[in-house]
Amino acid sequence: MSASTDRSSPRPINWTVTAVVFFAGSVLLWADRTNFSVAAAAWAKEFGWTPATIGMMLSAFSLGYLILQPVGGWIADKAGARRTLAASMAGWSVWVLLTPIAPTVLWLTATFRVLLGAFEAPYIPASVAAVARAIPSVTRRGRFSAFVQSGAQLGPAAGVFFAGVILSTTGSATYIFLIFGLVGLAGAAAWWSYARNFDDPVPHGAHAETDEAKERAAQAPVANRLLIASPALWPFYIGYFALPYCQYCS
Repeated sequence: MSASTDRSSPRPINWTVTAVVFFAGSVLLWADRTNFSVAAAAWAKEFGWTPATIGMMLSAFSLGYLILQPVGGWIADKAGARRTLAASMAGWSVWVLLTPIAPTVLWLTATFRVLLGAFEAPYIPASVAAVARAIPSVTRRGRFSAFVQSGAQLGPAAGVFFAGVILSTTGSATYIFLIFGLVGLAGAAAWWSYARNFDDPVPHGAHAETDEAKERAAQAPVANRLLIASPALWPFYIGYFALPYCQYCS
């Protein structure tokens, strides 16, 4: 799909492009949160990090993620998927780059980890919103959501593997964050140079004329209180708590 130069009437990004980009971004997002474990093992030997210190650094990421994810959903709704993706990826890549500045200053390293989590938080809400908007058919939406989220399974494997390769090749954990951070900044810049010429993904053609698409367009926003009060959502909350808990503790 070629980029339009007319900024006054941007065209929507194709949903296929959106799904592929969000998949790649999901791989990087998870890689950048897991590559730290390889560096932490090296720094434990070099700087005498105790298991408690490593645990604190790993949990610092989750603290930033926890605090900003509800806000991240609001940002994704207000700013749109295109802007949120670019800003989130660029932001978390900056904190990845800064992580190895002072591994002996624990509060500073922990701060970078908190900020990494904070800037990663809007990404998944933006990807969910993009797929929901671009793919109106309930018979297809799950397929593309699964494709996008499968990056969450590839990302940790890629992050740990390539971090190990970089460490063994260079002998320094600093290069882990340098390489991953630069890849993220390049990805964010490439995405925005393309996406700024378009509008956020929306149903188009025959999909926009379906009864479902018209009904969704006319729906009022869901009240915030229902996010807590609705019993139908609690299994999701429990499941999302249990899944990361088992992943980190296994």
